[in-house]
Amino acid sequence: MFNPWLLLSLAVLLLNDHYGKARYHNVLTGKLSDIAGLVLLPLLLAYLFPRLKHYAVLPAALFFICWKLPLSERFIAAYNRVALIPIERIVDYTDLWALLVLPFVFMLIARIQKKAEQQDATIKPAAAWILLPCMLALMATSPPKSYYFSKEKGLTIGKYYKIRMSNEQLLDTLRQRGFQVYSDSGYDRGNPWHVRNYEIRNVVLGAKDTLRLIRFALEPQGSNTRLYLNNVVPANLDLDDEAALKRYRGYYKKLLRSDWVKRIAH
Repeated sequence: MFNPWLLLSLAVLLLNDHYGKARYHNVLTGKLSDIAGLVLLPLLLAYLFPRLKHYAVLPAALFFICWKLPLSERFIAAYNRVALIPIERIVDYTDLWALLVLPFVFMLIARIQKKAEQQDATIKPAAAWILLPCMLALMATSPPKSYYFSKEKGLTIGKYYKIRMSNEQLLDTLRQRGFQVYSDSGYDRGNPWHVRNYEIRNVVLGAKDTLRLIRFALEPQGSNTRLYLNNVVPANLDLDDEAALKRYRGYYKKLLRSDWVKRIAH
C-alpha cells in the first residue's frame, strides 16, 4: 500500500476525475483515469487478497472489460432499481486500450512480492488508512449527472423518462408541437455524460397552468433519449414560499408527465 506507484496512481485518479476532466475534457483526461485505475486496482487486490499475488491483474482485467462493455447494462439497471446511490458509466470501447498497462503492473507486483519475501513481511496497520481513499477513488469517478443540470431557482422535479427518439428527433418534435426550445449550455461544459440542457419558456399546460420555464436535459442513448425533467418555474407560485413549493411539487410532476411528456412521446 505504500508503493510509490500505488500512491501516484491514487493521486492521478483523484486529481483527474475531480478536476482534470471538468477543466479540460479531452482525450488525455478521458483515458488517464482508466490507466491510473488499472494500476491502482490490481495493487489494491494484491494487498487485500495476498494469495492472488501478481495474478491480481486477471480479476482486475475481467472487471474492467465487463464494466466497459454493454453486457453489464442489465446488472447496473437491476442494481439502480434498489440502490440508494445509483451507479452510472459510459460505454466506450476505446477505453479498452488502457489494458495495455497491465503487463507493467504484473511485473510490478511480482517485484513487490519478491522484495517482501526478502524482508520482514509484517502488515503495517497504517496501510489501512490508504484503503478508504483508494476505494472512494475507484467508485466516485465523476460527479453525478445531476451536477450538470440547471440549478437556477425553481420547483425541482427530478424525474427522467426514456423516449424512443433520438435527440434530434425529440427536439424537432417539440418544435413541431409549438414549443420554443432554447439551449441552456451553462452546465454543459466539461460534461462527461454528454447530457445537454435546454429550456422552454412560457408554456400553458392543462386548462390554465402557465409555466414561465421548463428546464430539462437530454442524454443520447443510441436511437433513444433519456429526458431529465430538472425544474419548472410556475407563473403563479411564489418561489420563496417553501411550504407551497412542497405542496405543489407532486401536482406539477403529474401535470408535466401527463400533459407534456406524453404529448412528446405520442
